Amino acid sequence: MTDPDVTPFAVYSPDGPTLTRIVITDEEIQSWHQAGAEIIDTHSPVDLLLEMAPEPASAYMDNATWTALAPAFKQAAVDVTEQYLQIAERPIYKMPPVAPDFPAPLIKDRMDALTNVFDANIDLESWVDLQEVAFARQTGRHVNVEVLSNDARGSSWDTVYEEELDDLNDQLDSLHKAGQQRDPADPDSQRLQVINDLEARELEYAIETGFEDELSLAPS
Repeated sequence: MTDPDVTPFAVYSPDGPTLTRIVITDEEIQSWHQAGAEIIDTHSPVDLLLEMAPEPASAYMDNATWTALAPAFKQAAVDVTEQYLQIAERPIYKMPPVAPDFPAPLIKDRMDALTNVFDANIDLESWVDLQEVAFARQTGRHVNVEVLSNDARGSSWDTVYEEELDDLNDQLDSLHKAGQQRDPADPDSQRLQVINDLEARELEYAIETGFEDELSLAPS
């Protein structure tokens, strides 16, 4: 759980309403005060999420700050999505889960895809998941699974390597065909295409990294 004594301070540039940093220690707060920054300590976790996302959390805070605040961010993301689902008038399409063992080389591409279609109503949980995994990979620590969404906690990247190569290639073919057959008039077409293309790239990565021996024996 988040320490109730930890208060996030939002730091803004002196010359405009641009969020520069989120800090929690007295030393950081004093340093930014001396630099002439505007500092606000009344933002809710939802406020901070909406100011940061979809940019990487590492642009605004270090790992220690993220670790202290992440549980509150997780709950805020859940609350936003649950409130939206009560009024949503059509199906929603979430990004694929970010498993605790999600590969580091794929994080940037996943962030780019999320940024491309970001909708704060439905993507904040995915964003929090991705930031937790990214910070863990950057610092070499374990992923705090308690911070992850239910979808992310219940998934594992390594399960893809338990499948047969032929089955994965069939899945890849299906993804390519689905992309070609999508109706551009569908209001969710762009989002679905981005998700489709992302899943295809990640599946290609899995095939390339997990089936080297079988690929080397395949006829050219």
